[in-house]
Amino acid sequence: MLSPLGLGDFLTALPADRALARAYPRHRRLLAAPAALAPLAQHTGLFHDLLATSETALEGVDTTPDVAVNLEGAGPGSHRVLLATRPRRFIAFAHPSVRESDGQPMWKDGEYEVARWSRLLTESGIPADPEDLSLPPPARPVPVRAWGATLLHPGAGSGARRWPPERWARIARAEESRGRCVFVTGSAAEFGLARFVARRAGLPPSASGPPPGRQRHRVLWAGLTGDPDADALDRGLLTIAAEQVITALRKLPDRRTAATQVVA
Repeated sequence: MLSPLGLGDFLTALPADRALARAYPRHRRLLAAPAALAPLAQHTGLFHDLLATSETALEGVDTTPDVAVNLEGAGPGSHRVLLATRPRRFIAFAHPSVRESDGQPMWKDGEYEVARWSRLLTESGIPADPEDLSLPPPARPVPVRAWGATLLHPGAGSGARRWPPERWARIARAEESRGRCVFVTGSAAEFGLARFVARRAGLPPSASGPPPGRQRHRVLWAGLTGDPDADALDRGLLTIAAEQVITALRKLPDRRTAATQVVA
């Protein structure tokens, strides 16, 4: 399986990954994805190994796979990366410049990501349930401070999706004033941003959207769309004010009854 590049993309493909595990329970399942996703991939229990990826090739493929599945995009580049392994069966969205994808399901612009990958599998004869998204908690005990905490993740893969850090700090201060424990997260490359938010909020520094219908999530949207990979901050995201986020958070259960909230 070829998986997308980021954490959010990996999570939206979980129902499809689970469908493949059910369909091929005796196969050795390999996930081609960035090495940083290895701990999470292992935690799902769906994969036997993770292969490092590059833009042009897969590393560590030493045999012809029975099935190759593209959960990265519509192609053609990612299609050709998988086809170079000479799979016996190829599952991917159809692309006019890749003959081997003729007759495959069609890509739909604007489709909800979880539904997109589940549909790819279902239309390929492998039923996938887009609601099969939840992950079990880790085996080790959850830190007491994490129960009912508010988790803020101010980073993003491109500037178009990075809300101003001052607004994240405003959210953190408001949540802390309500008695909530606030955690700010980020990758190694985002450490400076996370620390900035924490410091502006007066917190000690420390180490693609929720599915519809889940009551513990709140989604805010300005009604505008743009290029998610652009370098400049998207004007639709900038339209969302910190006060709107604070109001949405106050509608969630308090920390005595709530599980950890995630705002990203």
